[in-house]
Amino acid sequence: MKIRLIIYVEEMEKVGEEMTNVDSQHLNYKISRRIQQFKGSPTVQIFSRTKELERQGREILHLDIGQPDFAPLDSVLDATIKAIRARKTEYSVSSGLLELRSAIASHVAQHDGCVVDPKSEVLVTSGAKLALLAVLFSVLDEGDEVIIFDPYWVSYAEMVRLAGGLPRIVAVDPRTHGIDFDSLETTITPDTRAIIVNSPNNPTGWVISKEERDALFSFAQDRDLLIISDEIYSEYVFDGEKHWSFSGIDGWKKNAVVINGFSKTYSMTGYRLAWILGASDILGFCRKFIENSTTCPVTFAQYGAIAALQHHDEFKTLIKELFPPRREIVLDWVKSTKAVSAVIPRGAFYVFAAYDLSMSPTTVALRLLEEYDVSVIPGTAFGSFGKRHLRIAYASSVEVIKKALGRMTTFFEENQG
Repeated sequence: MKIRLIIYVEEMEKVGEEMTNVDSQHLNYKISRRIQQFKGSPTVQIFSRTKELERQGREILHLDIGQPDFAPLDSVLDATIKAIRARKTEYSVSSGLLELRSAIASHVAQHDGCVVDPKSEVLVTSGAKLALLAVLFSVLDEGDEVIIFDPYWVSYAEMVRLAGGLPRIVAVDPRTHGIDFDSLETTITPDTRAIIVNSPNNPTGWVISKEERDALFSFAQDRDLLIISDEIYSEYVFDGEKHWSFSGIDGWKKNAVVINGFSKTYSMTGYRLAWILGASDILGFCRKFIENSTTCPVTFAQYGAIAALQHHDEFKTLIKELFPPRREIVLDWVKSTKAVSAVIPRGAFYVFAAYDLSMSPTTVALRLLEEYDVSVIPGTAFGSFGKRHLRIAYASSVEVIKKALGRMTTFFEENQG
């Protein structure tokens, strides 16, 4: 067991590093340098390993993947099945069904005070990752720079590179996870084109304030920069916090696009549906990207998405019932565990926990998985701030969370000093 674990930890330590030595000796063709330089997704790698262990019959306690444990409402499933039986299996237009875009426009008008034309200022995509890629490919030329706040979701930097850009990382305040405008100012260059903002934040749970949002927008506006606002966790806000969308600012379309979707709020991760809001000009270019990549979102899935928006308040109520108690369980565990600390997250469904052990986050995560059947994500997956951190997702049931944290307590007690 120990030999196998050591070997696997050594392999996993490579996740997130540039893999330029890909073995293609069995191929009679060339692999591009660009793809060989991409970093693998640590979250996907860890999740894949958990599935491998589960196939071996082991019961893994998941505090890893960003997927709510509740199912979509029956109304969503029924609408999807009804669409399939009605043979809604053909292509839709590349922008997504107008019925869905109209439903999205009505939704954001009600919840964010945002007015958009569903015909030209809403674009439906096959997931938020594709939405981000469409925007990045629309605004970046080779060598253009994009500001990313550290810690950050694992795929941002690689998507910027995929679009030919260069990620420029700006550290945040370690106590509040708020924006450091001085660091931001010194990182901006003539090649800077955009700033990616993720609030509520994965992995820290930071929620941008209205004042911070407005200040950042003014900063971008003064420098002709685009704000790319990833708001996928918009309904996961706690402690009386409010989600402040960039689409709520007067004149926001001139310097911002907003991305949201169906995976987190509606637990429709496998539907792969998201949306972009923005000026018709940039969405026209994003549509070209879609036309030449995925063509369109899955048609019958879009009917399920319409039903989800119609029942939004039911999903919102479910989130408010399930997630605050789970967050408190994890935070109580942090307080009671000597080797662990964390800034209180005000949104999303993660605790970004610091620990006091002389082990890398990957080693800790792999030992927890291999020896204790608990799956968490190493903090270094989310940037340099994540050294000596673990991301703990509380999207599982209370029973699973308590059981997993009990095992983690044993791990930390056995490995202290």
